[in-house]
Amino acid sequence: MNSSRKNFIWLIVKVVVSFLLFYLLFKNFQKKDVLSVIQSTNLYILLPAVIITLIGFIPATLRWKVILGNRFSFKDLLFLNTGSFFFGTVLPGFVFGDAYRFFAGERSRLFFDSILIDRGTSFFFISFTGFIISIPITELPFYLKLILLILTLIFSVFLIPFLRHSSLEKIKKSFFPSINSGTKELFLISFYSILLHILGLIIWFLLCVSTGLKLSISLLIAYYSLLQPVSFIPFTFQGAGLREIVLVYFSRITSEPPQKFLILGLLLTTLLFITAFLCGMITGYRWIKSTLYTRTRDKHLSL
Repeated sequence: MNSSRKNFIWLIVKVVVSFLLFYLLFKNFQKKDVLSVIQSTNLYILLPAVIITLIGFIPATLRWKVILGNRFSFKDLLFLNTGSFFFGTVLPGFVFGDAYRFFAGERSRLFFDSILIDRGTSFFFISFTGFIISIPITELPFYLKLILLILTLIFSVFLIPFLRHSSLEKIKKSFFPSINSGTKELFLISFYSILLHILGLIIWFLLCVSTGLKLSISLLIAYYSLLQPVSFIPFTFQGAGLREIVLVYFSRITSEPPQKFLILGLLLTTLLFITAFLCGMITGYRWIKSTLYTRTRDKHLSL
């Protein structure tokens, strides 16, 4: 069986799993309760949410550029990021999007290491922030705080290339040999990561307001931090279904009705696919433009 057929089968499996999760989830809700929340939800809030998501590509690209250095232009990296978002959403898992960044960009060890560090540092800063914020939240169970702590420790590995210490040199050469950065780059990466996640939290806040979901800022940050790795779980289609189940589970910690958390998850999934559609249009336009340019050039050269 060739790889393309395996990927197609794997895609079908993940779509089926996501639909199965949705089916099991909706079985536990009364239709009238869910419809009541949907009718009271301001769906127009998705418009500013999409705009903010697109703005988020700017700090995300700037962070990646800091890791790579000045060899690559912001414009080229920006279009690689939008293409990555499209393929990471259409295909089952953001890992496919990262693979697109590698194969559509420069197939080098530097590019490979930079993609890992870009993704890992992003997770570190939101996990670390979520853990610090979660400590005084009494209603948040201890094991969820422990999960945030474990995620912080795991993703802290991706900070090693930026730390200047003799004991870390061997690890840096073994795992990230192509990255040569220091404290200045770490500061910039921290700044862009925090800015990116602030935009993400604003989106969550807007969607919560649209559904009438009332959460404290600290609890919102904790939930946002815990939900980030869900899209990377390999058995669902971009976390669809699983994201909603986790959010409904979170409703037990608050006095808010679970159907509001369900709609919040559905809005997040909808936002993901709307943004991916727009990124796909940009990627398709770039591909058509590049193809036409290449063919026109070849035609002129052959004359």
